[in-house]
Amino acid sequence: MTQVQVLDNAVSQLQSKVAAGAVALALLPGMGTRFPLRAGYHSYVRLGTDNANEVVRFTARNGDVLACEPTARAWPAGTHVIATICSALLNDLKLDGQGDILAAANAYTDAAVADLSLDTIAADHVTYANAGHPGIANVQQALDTLLYVAPQASITNSVGTVEIGSTVAAVTLDWTVNKAVVAQSIAAPGPGAIDPALRTLALSGLRLTADTTFTLAVDDGAHAASASTQVLFRHRRRWGVSARAVPDAALIDALAGAEFAAGRAQSRSFSPSGQYVYFAWPSSFGTPTFLVNGLLNTAWVKTTVGYTNPSGYTADFDVYRSQFLQSGGQQVVVQ
Repeated sequence: MTQVQVLDNAVSQLQSKVAAGAVALALLPGMGTRFPLRAGYHSYVRLGTDNANEVVRFTARNGDVLACEPTARAWPAGTHVIATICSALLNDLKLDGQGDILAAANAYTDAAVADLSLDTIAADHVTYANAGHPGIANVQQALDTLLYVAPQASITNSVGTVEIGSTVAAVTLDWTVNKAVVAQSIAAPGPGAIDPALRTLALSGLRLTADTTFTLAVDDGAHAASASTQVLFRHRRRWGVSARAVPDAALIDALAGAEFAAGRAQSRSFSPSGQYVYFAWPSSFGTPTFLVNGLLNTAWVKTTVGYTNPSGYTADFDVYRSQFLQSGGQQVVVQ
């Protein structure tokens, strides 16, 4: 009969599951040295937890594998394997006549394990069951589900808004994603699927003449997200002052204020000096209401002008002129 060896602070986990009747216990890689069994000796380990366990006698170690007597039951990967002081070990010490138990324990403690402490348990080696989540088998999967961050993306383009009638030949797209993704694409007029690592893309050879949307789609392997950016084609609405009483296309171009817009609503400050106050916008913007210094004002003259903008697009523009010459500061709100 072999002699018994007492091990101190020897802790590991099963690298893979074992069936009932197993005669070998595969420990986590590199953990075999924590069970330094000498030739001709045997020892004991406890499999399981304080609440559910069995003691197994092992007789040899080959690297990270303990040769043992047949296990009484099956154990999953990740099960604790802990050197234990048990009744069988104590009985073996007495039967072998090895004298004082504590002395023997000290004598057979290998210096290689003298400074070991309890290991961090790999989360994917700890089984987990939840009836509401049958696809989760271990703590790692549970944590991944609990801490999962869904993909989010935002995207911009280098063009933004241009004058209606112009043609856009090139656009640079820039975007951000809150995490690494496994796939991404930019829908037409983009190229479709692109390298998941890209975060900028220059497109050329385009002939955009109307509002165009570029849509980015990203996928992290579990969920997808999307973001869009638009190239917009807009008229410029204009405003300003002039001493001229009859508006035409040249007067529209000469008005000092101009901005791209999709509607007429605005608020402007003027300081005319014996001049008319003017607003001009596409007829499609509709009929306005004017407030001057907070009061409703209907003293405006409307003229419709066929106007061709600098980009060559022709549309009817409604030109609104104050009915009378103005002087002094005033705030005009267009509704």
